[in-house]
Amino acid sequence: MQRYKKRIGSCKLNRAIIDYKLEALTSIDIDVLLLLGKYQDAFGKVKYIYYKEIIDKLNIHKTSYYRALRHLSEQNIIEVDLGTKETYKDLRFIDNDYSNEYNEKVKNYFNINHHLLYTSEFRNLRKNAKVGLIRIIANMNRYKGFMNIGNGKLKQYFNTSNIYLIRTYIEDIKQFITVKHNDSGSLTLFYKEVREGSIRDLFLSHIFMSKMKINKIVHSLSDIRKLIKTFNIFISREAISDIYYLIEELTKLVIRYQDKGFETKIYNKILNSRYGY
Repeated sequence: MQRYKKRIGSCKLNRAIIDYKLEALTSIDIDVLLLLGKYQDAFGKVKYIYYKEIIDKLNIHKTSYYRALRHLSEQNIIEVDLGTKETYKDLRFIDNDYSNEYNEKVKNYFNINHHLLYTSEFRNLRKNAKVGLIRIIANMNRYKGFMNIGNGKLKQYFNTSNIYLIRTYIEDIKQFITVKHNDSGSLTLFYKEVREGSIRDLFLSHIFMSKMKINKIVHSLSDIRKLIKTFNIFISREAISDIYYLIEELTKLVIRYQDKGFETKIYNKILNSRYGY
């Protein structure tokens, strides 16, 4: 029987799983969870998944795979159809139906379609470093690729109050994120893996969060490249040109509205009316 083909973009997990259930899982459980999440449809169903496909991609033993399925089931993350064959399984992610747009907004889902989550480097992380990185990425999405974070949140994300351990976890995940230490003691984290489609959002967020004045908006390609280098982002020349065009258009619109600063109301008005954000 041919395995059910997942719908493109069906790679989301309910935030409740990310926020509350990762501590009870092993490192291998988390890897299996993320990979199964890529095979689900928008209703949270995975049809006829072949065990060897999972163990080959994760480089784990068959026993580890079935143990992970049991752990995920015990944590009420998935339901496994016991009627299917041992080698092929039908399963369903519990409370992970994002087929309805309204339901998706209410449930607050995390898009797990990030390349780094399926690399050997990620799989080799210690469990708490892995959990912390997932939560950081999940929250970075809200802030367009970067975030400020204090000790309280770091303790929550990495599931420990030991500051020394947290520092070692931060060192472990520096291969995936750029870390800037602030005078206040907090950290600013930049996500290295930013898609070309979202670099524009990242730059706009940088303008907004910094409350830059209109005469301080970047005007040249060289300045944009410096900004991208600061964020440690790999980006194509075409994407850079797209950012340059967008900045020019935004500048014209702000001038048209005769606004001398980048205030919240005018910012939202421009983006909502012009770009549909």
